[in-house]
Amino acid sequence: MRLNWGWYIVFALVGFAAFVIYHVIGMMRENTDLITENYYNEELLYQERMEEKQRVIDEKRFLNIRYDAQNVYIRLPFEASFEAEINFIHPERKIFDRSYTTTDTLVVLPRSDLKPGKWNLKCLVTYEGKKYLFEEIIFL
Repeated sequence: MRLNWGWYIVFALVGFAAFVIYHVIGMMRENTDLITENYYNEELLYQERMEEKQRVIDEKRFLNIRYDAQNVYIRLPFEASFEAEINFIHPERKIFDRSYTTTDTLVVLPRSDLKPGKWNLKCLVTYEGKKYLFEEIIFL
């Protein structure tokens, strides 16, 4: 039996529809956690965050991050009387995110708390009434 050209058009349209449906179902199953739940408030504070980052550059203060098989070591470039909030943000899943607060110059974190892979490290330090924002990307 020989098919005319109309059947080929029907087969192409059905194949295309199946292709689209397959990809829509795949995208619906994908987890899409937001980096922050308060996205709008974060955008309102954007200029303040940029000034905090610029302050880090102007004063030449940089994080020293090292890690071995057991621990992650973060040395903060401040002498005394500061407060730091360190956030490890996992780009794939929000349930892996970790947050730490410290007043120590050297922070030692167990690596077992952190899943291997890419991490966005955000460290907000308040020192002498000024805020400093450090952002790093690390791979564990």
